[in-house]
Amino acid sequence: MSLFDTPAALTVGQLAEHITQLVRTDIILSDVSVVGEISNFVRAKSGHLYFSLKDEDAAIACVMWRGRAAALYELPQNGQRVIASGHIDFYAPRGSLQFIVRAMRPEGGVGELYQRFEALKRQLQAEGLFEEARKRPLPPLPRRIAVVTSATGAALRDILRVLRTRWPLADVLVVPSLVQGAEAPAAIIAALYALYQRDDIDVIILARG
Repeated sequence: MSLFDTPAALTVGQLAEHITQLVRTDIILSDVSVVGEISNFVRAKSGHLYFSLKDEDAAIACVMWRGRAAALYELPQNGQRVIASGHIDFYAPRGSLQFIVRAMRPEGGVGELYQRFEALKRQLQAEGLFEEARKRPLPPLPRRIAVVTSATGAALRDILRVLRTRWPLADVLVVPSLVQGAEAPAAIIAALYALYQRDDIDVIILARG
């Protein structure tokens, strides 16, 4: 069999349907409990809850439908460690996995990641790095926009889609970088430093998600 004797190509829809079936028939993913920290928590007008569960290594998008959310004693907060139970589903329109949360309870107090985040924020605030005088005004019509993010993440696709719709005249420079994991800080700093050496960048977007 040669390298060119490959199976017939699938459409994107067919591939998505295959992934959906794999996810929905997996015994573990059909009923799983996960412990992690709440982040990016949003309660929609519909009553549905949207958030991420994360730890040092990864994050997963979560949704808790209104009927389930109504059973919560209190709404979770960003940084809170929880144990969530539910199932994993594949959302084909965005090509993303979602954790559909059935029930959720606090695992303890505020998580370690959130405590470290708040400590760092207090430190930077004490150093005056959040003062208004340090902030630069954003140009109303940026000519060149640099995007520092993962080259394969959903964040990049979303950013490019929005830019094409809202500001198609912008020249976009994508700077691939790790945005999670132990090596991410050094990679992000290197990317920002490289952009700092240039004089043709109007706006830098640093994104993860």
